Amino acid sequence: MIRRMFPSRIARDERGATIVEFALILIPLLTVIIAGLDFGYQSYVRAVMQGAVNDAARRASVQNPELSYSGETVEEQVEQMIRDQIGTIAIGAEIDVKQTSFYRFSSIGNAEPLLTDVNKNGSFDADDGDCWRDENENGVYDTHQTAGTTGRGSPDDVIFYQVDALVPRLFNSGWLWGGSDEFELALEAAVRNQPFGERVTPPVLCGKPVASGPGGSGGNCNGNGLAVGLNNGTGNGLGLGVCVGGIGVNANAGGGNGNGNGNGNGNGNGNGNGNGNGNGRP
Repeated sequence: MIRRMFPSRIARDERGATIVEFALILIPLLTVIIAGLDFGYQSYVRAVMQGAVNDAARRASVQNPELSYSGETVEEQVEQMIRDQIGTIAIGAEIDVKQTSFYRFSSIGNAEPLLTDVNKNGSFDADDGDCWRDENENGVYDTHQTAGTTGRGSPDDVIFYQVDALVPRLFNSGWLWGGSDEFELALEAAVRNQPFGERVTPPVLCGKPVASGPGGSGGNCNGNGLAVGLNNGTGNGLGLGVCVGGIGVNANAGGGNGNGNGNGNGNGNGNGNGNGNGNGRP
């Protein structure tokens, strides 16, 4: 009788069921809590970093900024200022600071402006003689990837700050979702320097157009040419053959009669053959 009652009593006993249910939801609950704290930490670090970059950019925009940070130049002091402010909350973070000066705000992320576009294709062609404003004064046309000058620039220049940071996570929780134990942040700020001196106007430079010559590729003249017979009075005739895009000249002396064959090479290796006959006077 006792043996029959014992299994039934165990089946009806609900003591300890709560701990089993809690164990089932513990891991998902901790995952949500850790993820929430990690996301909040990232947002906090981003806000502090952006504030540090903005503060450093404003303070460095005057002629002689008073920065009580280590460094021999203003650029080095600004970089150290950003590192120190971020380092107080992002311990162990790897921080990279880049300072680039531009002539105007619209120059950030863009190529140097074209002032003359000979063939109207929207891109710089040195062989066509296109002209551009050399804003960084390096004598070379710069695309959006190479435009700008490293450093804090001149009066009225726009300084573009880029800060990249690799920050350790709060709980080293990357293993929870198969990610890294570090997260990346990229911050930017652009501030115009105060007009504390005379601003240098960037020069306008132009490419060197290539002299025109026989065409290299294109249509075919189908053998049609313009023949002109010239005579220089000594019996030398000049034959001038003209094809679209090219001119061919050939002179042939011939005892009072000059026969010249001109082959004009146009675009597409087009050949225009012209025969010129000049009657020379002895």
